[in-house]
Amino acid sequence: MEITNINQLDPLYGVYSYADYLLWKFKERVELFKGKLFKMSAPSAVHQEISMKLAGELYQFLKGSSNMPFMRKLKYQNIGLLTPITKIF
Repeated sequence: MEITNINQLDPLYGVYSYADYLLWKFKERVELFKGKLFKMSAPSAVHQEISMKLAGELYQFLKGSSNMPFMRKLKYQNIGLLTPITKIF
């Protein structure tokens, strides 16, 4: 079953894996914690300020290398040091 709307999920009793998360097609920001679904609020101004400063430092540090920092969370991340996560519990 394709999940295109967050209302198709059960935030109270549902238990989900990272593999489930990768298949979801809705735009709402959510996170999984021990298989439970939580809606994410917008980041605070302080959070955004810190993120931008950190991104600037990372950009300067990595400039000219084959590595690249990203400002948004990617649904699939593999930086070569970690095995991709396919199961959260």
